[in-house]
Amino acid sequence: MPAASYNFSIEQGSDLEVVFQYIDENNTFVNLTNHYVLLKWITDSGQIYSFDNITNSSDYKMVTDSRGRIQLNIPARVTNTYSFNSAIYDMDIQEPNEQYPGSGLKRYRFAEGNIGIIKRNIAVVIEDILSPIIGPIVDACDSNCSSFDSVIYAGSGLIIKDNYSSVSKISIQDNRVINYVELAINGLNHKSHQDLSIFLAPPSGDKILLFANNKINNYQPGFSFILSDRANPTTLANTVTNGGICRISNKANSVRFNNSIPRLLCQNENTFVEDNTPLSVGSLNNENLLTSFSGLTGYVPSGGGDWSLYIQDNDVGGSGILSNWKLVVTYVDADLEL
Repeated sequence: MPAASYNFSIEQGSDLEVVFQYIDENNTFVNLTNHYVLLKWITDSGQIYSFDNITNSSDYKMVTDSRGRIQLNIPARVTNTYSFNSAIYDMDIQEPNEQYPGSGLKRYRFAEGNIGIIKRNIAVVIEDILSPIIGPIVDACDSNCSSFDSVIYAGSGLIIKDNYSSVSKISIQDNRVINYVELAINGLNHKSHQDLSIFLAPPSGDKILLFANNKINNYQPGFSFILSDRANPTTLANTVTNGGICRISNKANSVRFNNSIPRLLCQNENTFVEDNTPLSVGSLNNENLLTSFSGLTGYVPSGGGDWSLYIQDNDVGGSGILSNWKLVVTYVDADLEL
């Protein structure tokens, strides 16, 4: 029987599924349940790839059935690594029985052809492919902030870069005395949320360590929660539910924030040059990180200013997004002003 000729393409960075079907000269499906199938291809750069239906592999799956189907699946994380431009392949089938005693198991070439690669215009980083968010994103303020008699300031979404410190700012022009501060994290979707540390920096004063490498047991993609000193003392991030409220866990003894920044040196009265020598506005290893919002009670942000949310990814291998965040401020004169 001459081998069938069939060409197919692989889209780099996408799941591949290729299905062959073996039908004999009478248009009857050939039962391949106990047959051995071997697919091998050689690329234009000389690499040889091999796939079969009896090897257990996390890099591919090949299965056969009684209706003559041969199905090959290769996951996106594998096709993303393919750097060749083309390949040629042969597919062999080996039957479970000898054709006659001593002949050995019958084997023949079933298919042959060319393989093309459809390259990506932009490289895919598999760690950046996030799990889908099921259902609407919960706004943690909807169920928790109405009883605070507070002013809610909305922050923007944020891309959380891998092994990097990302920041989002809210500018508040209000110099009233602060009584309470709460902070809502809405729609957190990250490959490994345990890698994250989250800090709040008021316009002046020490940063507050809100979240530090916590494991949220109830986490799901698009998770929302609010951090507050008015939460139940026994409810921490590890037990908070989606849309719930919790206290800050004190992990300041093991987490520090790198707030070293480039400084600008005056070259002359009109131009500046950047000096990469860190300007230490607080020692890298000894910065005083607050572990609750209590330090902001009585705080007066004179003239207003920026409140900054820092999300620091502390390990390689995962990135994510934050849908939005909200700063909830209760002022001492809130009952009179609102």
